[in-house]
Amino acid sequence: MLTATWATQPKSFGTKLDYHGCEWCTDIDHAYKVSQDLAKTEGPMVIYRIPNASGNPIAWVTVNYQE
Repeated sequence: MLTATWATQPKSFGTKLDYHGCEWCTDIDHAYKVSQDLAKTEGPMVIYRIPNASGNPIAWVTVNYQE
């Protein structure tokens, strides 16, 4: 059963999730992989958890590029 949706966007976008500018992910592992890849060019990325029940995004973790 799917309990949450995940998305990632550059930290420079601010503190609110941009539903049209973010990258949607299938799970937290996918979100980490996408974030690490994008952090190479975009800078720090924020992964958001979007609970299906309430739909309010939660800033979950910030990911920085690491070689």
